[in-house]
This record gives sequence, C-alpha cells and structure tokens, in this order.
Amino acid sequence: MIVGALRISLRLFEGTSLKDKRRTVRRLVEGARQRFNVSAAEVEDQDLLRRATIGYSLVANDAVLIERVLANIQEYVEANGEGELYECQSDRFVL
Repeated sequence: MIVGALRISLRLFEGTSLKDKRRTVRRLVEGARQRFNVSAAEVEDQDLLRRATIGYSLVANDAVLIERVLANIQEYVEANGEGELYECQSDRFVL
C-alpha cells in the first residue's frame, strides 16, 4: 500500500473576510475531492486572511498513479486562479 500526500500553500488574491477565504478554500477542497477522489482539508493558516494551506492525500498500490494524481491536483489548484501557489510539497509513504 502506498500513501501519497500533497501540501499546497497559497497566497489568495481576493477576499475581505475569513468567510470569503473559507468559501474559496472549500471550492478548492471539494473540487479536488470530486474530480480526483482524494481526501482534502485546510491544514494550516486557518485564521490568516490571505494565506491558505491545503493538504491532499490518497492511497493506491501504484506509485506512478499517485504521482500523476498529485501532479494533476497541483495543476488544478494553479489553474483555478484563486491564488498564487508559493509552496508545494509532496511525499509518498510505503506501508
């Protein structure tokens, strides 16, 4: 079993309140869940207005599949236009 994890940090372009930020984060989390069948959640920076850190994870038996899905998630977040991706870290764990 292989576990893939992706941590993406964004500088958000718009939003005047934490409510706006949470709406944006929810779109990125739910969109990835539906499109890529992964687990996702905001993992840091919950109280910062212009920053968001989102974690994505999945389990599979093929490392190539995990790398492809994590790369697609990164492209999806970048193409979304909600913010500037300033940090991205991915890891694989074999259990």
